[in-house]
Amino acid sequence: MNFYETISILRQDTSIHGVKSITDEFKSILSNMGAEVIKHEYWGLRQLAYPINRNKRGHYIMLCIKAVPEAILELERHYKIKENVIRFMTLKVNSIDSGPSLMMQSQLGESEIPPLQPKVDIKQEETKKEEINAA
Repeated sequence: MNFYETISILRQDTSIHGVKSITDEFKSILSNMGAEVIKHEYWGLRQLAYPINRNKRGHYIMLCIKAVPEAILELERHYKIKENVIRFMTLKVNSIDSGPSLMMQSQLGESEIPPLQPKVDIKQEETKKEEINAA
């Protein structure tokens, strides 16, 4: 299984309840395909750099996923089907940070930022667990 980060932008007229239900739908698609959502962040309603389909703002959602490539293809297929999704991007990454992303840190403010946590390489942790279980 590989690690992925996917960011999607939903239309500005989608309600918060609608954003939550769409996100839950994407999570259930991934879990049905055997993937694991490691981290989920809602970045809020943000200004777009340029209008997309007459939308000047959008709801940003980030999912950090551990999945096989087929699950990501299925998720992207559903992104394309959903009318509320105006843009999305999925990147394959080597590891996933356990702390909040930079976007969440900027929203929290200076005083509320938790101390930096080391980058978690889940593959190394799984190898350590397997070694301990084998002993």
